[in-house]
Amino acid sequence: MAARDASAGDAITFRAELDAVVVVSSCPMDIVGINRGGPSPLAVEVYR
Repeated sequence: MAARDASAGDAITFRAELDAVVVVSSCPMDIVGINRGGPSPLAVEVYR
């Protein structure tokens, strides 16, 4: 899978076929310039 640039407002949807534990991070790497020096806001919605 090739790397893609994300833009503000981009979204991704996952569907779990089985019970799942999900962990989310807006950008955990704070020691290199990959995230411009700080984490980004992140919204998560869970539907049952």
